Amino acid sequence: MSPGRPAVVIVAYNVRELLLACLASLGPEVGEVVVVDNASTDGTAQAVRERAAEVRLIANRQNVGFSRANNQALRIVTAPYVCLLNPDTEVKDGALARLVAALEADRRLGIVGPKLLNPDGSLQAGGLAFPNLWALLAQAVPWGRRPAGSRRTGVSGAVAECDWVTGACMMIRREVLDQIGLLDEGYFMYGEEKDLCYRAKQAGWKVGCVTDAEVIHHGSQSADQAPVESYLAFLDSQFRFLRKFYPPRYRRVFGVANWIGCRLRQIGASVLGVLRPGQRTWWRQKAQVAQAGAWRCAEYLRGKR
Repeated sequence: MSPGRPAVVIVAYNVRELLLACLASLGPEVGEVVVVDNASTDGTAQAVRERAAEVRLIANRQNVGFSRANNQALRIVTAPYVCLLNPDTEVKDGALARLVAALEADRRLGIVGPKLLNPDGSLQAGGLAFPNLWALLAQAVPWGRRPAGSRRTGVSGAVAECDWVTGACMMIRREVLDQIGLLDEGYFMYGEEKDLCYRAKQAGWKVGCVTDAEVIHHGSQSADQAPVESYLAFLDSQFRFLRKFYPPRYRRVFGVANWIGCRLRQIGASVLGVLRPGQRTWWRQKAQVAQAGAWRCAEYLRGKR
């Protein structure tokens, strides 16, 4: 393996066909590929064995969460660069090589992500900002949660510096992991990449988005299979991140704003379920997600969690 070829780590859960398409999109610039299957029931592990024999497979007997599964692979790969890649992505030609080139060109860069695209070619949020109070207050907006900032904090050539990049695709310098440690396994899913980038920046590393590297991201393919549990995991991850790195008032603002937002969404979904009987089941599910979210926020606000 040449020094610049990255290892790729993919954690999968019931997205067999998307995973196979993701693996097929990887080019020759990739070194070792490790797939961690989190106890999928759709034949993911068997499909990898049969159709991607060159891939190293770790088949878990239970869903251990995104962070822990990634760490299983991170402990065994030895490449100087490692890419955490979601199974619902497709890597465009040369994208991972450009991420590695950015890291090799700037020794202060520790973590980079690509330009993420929706399947229709439109732009997804890429380089993101750590939350501030105004961004946390925006959680009360009733038509859905929004990422806590998407501004870029500086541009240098093809690399736009930012606070953090999404875990859908992030290339990490191995030296960073050796210095600050692996993903925090207290996050079941969501937030772990933001936590990693925060710790990297605390240790003096830069984080950036490589604007000429493109990756298609379908998004939420595993999360949509269990919407209530996924939304609660999102809330838990945000509370954990704020507890670790921010003063208590940030958690209170986040909790109150999300409680208000969830209640408004619950009311709106319940009303629409009545007005649109043909979509009653869909709106009822939305109302259930919002109700569960409000309860979870109330637990945090009362000190029950």
